[in-house]
Amino acid sequence: MDVLDFKMMPYEKQSKLIWDHAIFMGTRMKDTKKFDLYGIGDFFIEVSYNDDLKMLDFDVIQNDKKRLQPYTEQLSLKGLL
Repeated sequence: MDVLDFKMMPYEKQSKLIWDHAIFMGTRMKDTKKFDLYGIGDFFIEVSYNDDLKMLDFDVIQNDKKRLQPYTEQLSLKGLL
């Protein structure tokens, strides 16, 4: 699975792929909006709820450390070392 394959999928297939195969990585808040980060293959998918459309939005993140930074602040390695 690569980014282009994911982007070309219909919304329903994207949703199923995320829920069935992606790994939950973390959550962040911006104002009152919640974003969940999932990893799959060599890219990440940020999932948020679109209030206007009443559905989930999927935003692909690949090779963008700045966009992943808010999630790294929550990570703890305690218990792993």
